[in-house]
Amino acid sequence: MARSREQIAFAKEYPGASLIAGSAARELERTGLLIETSVAEVCKPAGLSHAGLNALAVIEGAGTPIPAGEVAQRMHITTGSVTSLIDTLERKGFVIRIDDPNDRRKVLLDTTPAAQDVLDNVLPAIQQRVRSIFESISDTEIATLRTLLSKVAAGVAAPQPTPPPTKRHRPKGLDRHGAG
Repeated sequence: MARSREQIAFAKEYPGASLIAGSAARELERTGLLIETSVAEVCKPAGLSHAGLNALAVIEGAGTPIPAGEVAQRMHITTGSVTSLIDTLERKGFVIRIDDPNDRRKVLLDTTPAAQDVLDNVLPAIQQRVRSIFESISDTEIATLRTLLSKVAAGVAAPQPTPPPTKRHRPKGLDRHGAG
């Protein structure tokens, strides 16, 4: 199969790299940002960020008050980030801090009735938004997409040893500073 000019130019500029893998990574980033933005739009009228909604869902989903560190772990964010997030949710009346009866040094987090109301309204709206995003894709295609995304996630989580990069061969038209 003949290679396109773009493939030839890419291979020349980045020896050993993959144009299609790079394109897929950029498309995945772009799509993730679009979905994140779309979900955030649903959260905004309730006075929540997407992260704030996720934190409330994690706390509610635990079924009992949980420590902030566990919220951070389940959300895959730092404890510093979750502290700031919880402070905001507490100021808005969505979260309360409760002394841990088993350990006086710890504080547990729980949702408030206001948070329950928000979750009861926003979570179904998000599910409808997601359904509309994937409306043109069959369940079989979605299952294939999930399998492929799982493979990408596994590659990111446990990357194989990466060979040292080859020197970039910058195209002449991009050499603005005479560095060759």
